[in-house]
Amino acid sequence: MADQYTLEEATNNSFTANRREVCVPSQEICAVTGKLPGLYYYRVRGSNSWGASDWSNTAQVEVLLPAVPVLNDIDNHDGDGSYNVTWASAERAT
Repeated sequence: MADQYTLEEATNNSFTANRREVCVPSQEICAVTGKLPGLYYYRVRGSNSWGASDWSNTAQVEVLLPAVPVLNDIDNHDGDGSYNVTWASAERAT
């Protein structure tokens, strides 16, 4: 049984571009946050006092840019120069 895990990330599936260790947790989870848009590849291996396992299969995830927001019609029917501009929320926008 593994005492800890090592999660690696790269920007190509051969793990030769921008490879980095993301985390070394003792459980089977690691929260990844704040990633820039792009395609990321991950693999994990377990280790204990006897050594480390081989790397797991590779999984990938794509982080997307926010969707394009859409402006709603602007109502200034009285023409007084005071009005609200609103838009629909855009997916992945904060």
